[in-house]
Amino acid sequence: MSGEEERTEKHSEERKCSDCEEQKDELMALESIFCDRSDQLHYSIKEEGLHSTIDGCVRVNLPKLEKPIIVRCNDAKGSKEIKINYMSPLRLTFDLPHDYPSSSAPRFSIYAVWITQDEREQLSSSLKDCWREYRGMPILFAWTQTLEDEAMRMLNAKSVIDLDAIHLDDSSDSEVGVQQDSGERLRFMSEYEENASQVDFEKGWYDCEVCFDSKSGKESVKFMPCGHIFCIGCVSSYYRQRLKDLTTRRLECLREGCESAATQAQLKLALAKEEFERYESLLLAGTLDLMSDVVVCPRIACGAHVLLDAEQLNGTSLTPNLGQCSLCNYTFCIICKKTYHGLDDCVFDAALREELLMKHEKASADEREALFRRYGRKKVERQIEWMQSDRWMAQNSKPCPRCRVKIEKADGCNKIHCAKCGVNFCWLCGTELGKKNPYEHFNLPGSCCFNRLFEGMEESDSEGEEDEEDDWIPFLEDNDSSDG
Repeated sequence: MSGEEERTEKHSEERKCSDCEEQKDELMALESIFCDRSDQLHYSIKEEGLHSTIDGCVRVNLPKLEKPIIVRCNDAKGSKEIKINYMSPLRLTFDLPHDYPSSSAPRFSIYAVWITQDEREQLSSSLKDCWREYRGMPILFAWTQTLEDEAMRMLNAKSVIDLDAIHLDDSSDSEVGVQQDSGERLRFMSEYEENASQVDFEKGWYDCEVCFDSKSGKESVKFMPCGHIFCIGCVSSYYRQRLKDLTTRRLECLREGCESAATQAQLKLALAKEEFERYESLLLAGTLDLMSDVVVCPRIACGAHVLLDAEQLNGTSLTPNLGQCSLCNYTFCIICKKTYHGLDDCVFDAALREELLMKHEKASADEREALFRRYGRKKVERQIEWMQSDRWMAQNSKPCPRCRVKIEKADGCNKIHCAKCGVNFCWLCGTELGKKNPYEHFNLPGSCCFNRLFEGMEESDSEGEEDEEDDWIPFLEDNDSSDG
């Protein structure tokens, strides 16, 4: 080998080593640039003797569009379309030759779920022009900037993207694991839109519409499509109260009258894992309650859902209101949930009446109709009337300490005379008073009712006589006549 050839070979080896070092330096620089998003750059280095082969992929994220683009497609269920403000990224795959960047350009391919073949060729041409301008220099970062600029120029000139008109080749499809099906691509773009919107939202600061505190986006929840914003603390407090109230409706925006539903991600952000699971159970129970052909097995150890047949629902069955659990074989009345009693009337206990009243009070018009269909309108209305009467009497009357008859205090002093059994007692503490001097109870120093005989009376009441026994109205719970 001549001296000239030796110098040429030596220079070639030095250049290869220099190219190899520059390639590795370029990748380190890209890692530094994309350090906040580790998923933007992937590469592998294969050592081959004194040299190495490098290939990889750069994800090119795009900024928010100047105006939304409608993206549509057709599938078996019909036409679908969404508005996109954040277009899903492009992917630039590369393979670095041994003589890059001194002589050869990287081999590359471009992929995105929304670009046509013509657009891909335009972008490829732009990258080749960029290499011709910067030949001999590391080019990957310049290519990512070129792709971003050219892609945004294309997108901002569009108003609609029809995914059915975009056909992907198998090789590019396999690189990112996205299905050829246009419906799958639409879902992919929709998920990216949601995630990118949240990332952008978390960068800002917002005033909560409940507590008016200024919170960062990471401490806030933005409901869609209404756009109302509340801090996570207020949302959590409100949702937890709804769970305490045993809500069977979906959790929504906190603004009164707004029906924007909370997403799964927002619910998991505002609720603990156990609370979220409880909410889903309540929601399922509420949905099943609205289904007239489904009841829950009343056995505590079972609780399975029982499907009723058509004859039970339309009233033509020879065994009306009969439910039989297929899991534990328990037979029960689908109205009162007790052991099946044939044609005899249901016996509603206090707990069942209270549950029925609670459901009725919280139900919408459709939910009330479902209750009427399940239990019977007259039975529901009668049970609710009884329960409301019981509630009113509990709030506005007190029992006689001797005969337990309910008595309402219309007006007058706090010495009460029971018209049924004739006993006198204190309205304030319920103590039975002596017959000879019933007022002594109110004159004993140290007594909890000392000097409280006229407490609670209207001013006009105190002008009359102290003993107004005729003003106490008893509520008799049976048909016994008054013996007072």
